[in-house]
Amino acid sequence: MYHYYTCPELKTGFAALRRHPCNCTACDETIRKPWDGSKAAKDQERFANPEDCFFREVMGEHNCWYIVEVKPAADTEEEELAEVFEDIIHHVTSAVAESIEPGSIGAIATADETTDGYYLVEFSGLPFVEQDGSGALLCECYWLYPVPGAKKWYTRSEVAHTVDLTKVVDAKVEMSSMSQGNMIPAGARRLLDGNIAEKISETSHNFILDEILRRERLEYDPSRVYTGDLAESDSDRVM
Repeated sequence: MYHYYTCPELKTGFAALRRHPCNCTACDETIRKPWDGSKAAKDQERFANPEDCFFREVMGEHNCWYIVEVKPAADTEEEELAEVFEDIIHHVTSAVAESIEPGSIGAIATADETTDGYYLVEFSGLPFVEQDGSGALLCECYWLYPVPGAKKWYTRSEVAHTVDLTKVVDAKVEMSSMSQGNMIPAGARRLLDGNIAEKISETSHNFILDEILRRERLEYDPSRVYTGDLAESDSDRVM
């Protein structure tokens, strides 16, 4: 198999394989078809073998897709596996850094049991490289505080922090402001004291949880995230 394909919908540890890579128009259009949540992976339209594929006359059905589980070979050395995971984390971190814009909202994985598994921040600048020789990618940001009594609602703050981007699991979190169809509970609204509150979208919330699980498969340790006085004393504050 020489053509490998993965996507979030396949979930961690699975990939689609076929014998020969093909980027003809028919195959490019097919692989971009939307995912149908009511169907199994092997039955998705994007994994069909199109009739007008460039290689169809030569390979027939021998170039169809197979959904397989991906795991290290039994004889893989732990050191070698650790290097692979480190390379993947580096690649993911670089991709996160490229997508950050000042004012966008990010999610940081945490082992803090008082949260859903993540903190939210607002990026206040562009990523930069740590000058201590480590080469770590960092970014300045402001913490977002959860609104007491209003699940998934947050307010912005002026509490600044510098975050290590290896801990950021989503740099484009979708938030929605209050409206007639998106209203914060009345009890929590009285606590805002004029501050603006926004709610994280269900899509972003689910993506973050899935990404945290993927990072854990790479031996990613969310307990390294800052969980000091801010998490303990300010988690119930509304700024």
